[in-house]
Amino acid sequence: MSDFSWPIPFTPLSNERVALRALRIEDADAVYEAAIDPQMQRFTPIPLEYSRSMAVEFINKHSRPQSSLVWAIELADNPGRYAGNIMLKLQSEKNRNVLADYNTAPWARRRGTMTQALQLVLDHAFNNYIHRVELRATLDNTPSRTVAERNGFVFEGVARDSEYIRGDFHDVVVYAKIASDHQLMPPKAYNSPQLQSAFTQGSPVPVRNFRF
Repeated sequence: MSDFSWPIPFTPLSNERVALRALRIEDADAVYEAAIDPQMQRFTPIPLEYSRSMAVEFINKHSRPQSSLVWAIELADNPGRYAGNIMLKLQSEKNRNVLADYNTAPWARRRGTMTQALQLVLDHAFNNYIHRVELRATLDNTPSRTVAERNGFVFEGVARDSEYIRGDFHDVVVYAKIASDHQLMPPKAYNSPQLQSAFTQGSPVPVRNFRF
């Protein structure tokens, strides 16, 4: 087994579409606006009373690598503007497992933003000896599920009533991608219809023909 330790290097990541960087205090208003968006509130346990001070606290907590690595996302055609964030959270250092979590600012949705950002983070994770990246989303969270499927995550099952949101328990779907999956599927191929079909065969939710 290759040498592995957490945290893995926390570096800026970019391609021709998106750039990933550390959170900064100037993002506070945008983080707050994204957190109170109705879609974010629907699919996540973010408090209904979320405030700007909570956004500042989130930024201060995650602006440096700890048990979680959090990148802010910018679009190449709108540099400097916060477009969402993506996180890797350590699950097991011994097993080299991490959990991925992400959200997209409302203005940056349906542009392939998170699909591109997740590709970059997966490349970085597997290049630094992560073995398994897991992703969880509520059963009806089609946007997050679509991003996972477009990036070659494999649907592994449903964790029933495993998340409590807004007074109700919700089923959560579990996806994962392991290092050998990533080696078999170059990131630039993830959006091809043929590969989408192959990876969703037998899955209860098909990949939609739209982008997030």
